[in-house]
Amino acid sequence: FDKSGKTCIARGGKGVSVYCEYQGITMVDFHRTTMEEFFPQYIEQITPALRPFGAYGYIDKNNRVLLPPVYTEASDFCNGHALVTWQGKRYLIDTNGKRIKDLGNLDFENFNDGLSIASDGQNKYFMDHNGNKVFGKTFIDARSFNNGTAPVAVAVPLADKLKQLNRDKHLTIGFIDTSGKLVTSKEYVGARPFSEGLAAVRIGLNWGFIDKNGKV
Repeated sequence: FDKSGKTCIARGGKGVSVYCEYQGITMVDFHRTTMEEFFPQYIEQITPALRPFGAYGYIDKNNRVLLPPVYTEASDFCNGHALVTWQGKRYLIDTNGKRIKDLGNLDFENFNDGLSIASDGQNKYFMDHNGNKVFGKTFIDARSFNNGTAPVAVAVPLADKLKQLNRDKHLTIGFIDTSGKLVTSKEYVGARPFSEGLAAVRIGLNWGFIDKNGKV
């Protein structure tokens, strides 16, 4: 950054962690030393216990600082909105940094395929870029969307629970699409998101790979 703290001269290197550009905006993790040198005026906005860890901000495609580092958690922007934690509270913000929705104490994950996972501490659900719950359902557990599908935990009979020998004894996993429809005919003891057309799944005690048609 230049001495004004307004323009990024080079991406990467000591003092910052730069994430992938998405829709012309890049999230940047500003380390504590960078904050002290270039952005000391924003340190007071960070929760005191978290100041040693720095904060997140955003730069635009021209490397200009779009939003200064004042967020202790942040997501990529999706259709003009991002999820952030500011002074201990979660918000949905726009590209001007305006807090357009108070998300309370919800935990959140990054947007993938236009959707984020939100958690109230007990169940998880998917949330769109406007902060609205989608699919009208919650899940015991869920992982992020990738290439149009996401693994989610679905109900399992008690007899099957007792047969499972992994740490997630109450879960079986199925895959849903971006409309919330279950797209696999089988449910699995464990599963990972699809990558390059395949997903790792656990059936019984063994792991293997399936395609999007559920074929092993």
